[in-house]
Amino acid sequence: AWAGSASGLVQLDPLAGDVLGRTTLPAACSRGKSLAVSPDGTTIAVGLERGLFLRPNGPGDWVAGPGGMSRVTSLSFDPAGRWLLSVGLDGLVRFWDPAGLIESRVFNWNTGPLRAVAVSADGSLAAAATARRGVV
Repeated sequence: AWAGSASGLVQLDPLAGDVLGRTTLPAACSRGKSLAVSPDGTTIAVGLERGLFLRPNGPGDWVAGPGGMSRVTSLSFDPAGRWLLSVGLDGLVRFWDPAGLIESRVFNWNTGPLRAVAVSADGSLAAAATARRGVV
């Protein structure tokens, strides 16, 4: 399990609570709003005020997503790790290819700001929660 701290991210053993690893965030990530780890544990994604960052879990550099996005409020990988989904205050659901942090698909249901996104265990469904307590 991963948790955010003032100095970065901390990987914890979910049973014992022991610290397994740490990683620092780039300066632009200091106000991270959401966190997702790929199902195989190899990739970390952080949502920000104006975009997102991605990096390998372990040695490697952070890759910045495109600028100009609204605040990213939630992130979720599909079960196979092929897609990273993001939602934000702009009301868009974005599908990213995590291999190059390339935006592949964008959906807009004109519901207003979105607060959370989740993918079903088999990867066939995704849901986004609106700020008005709705689900799309």
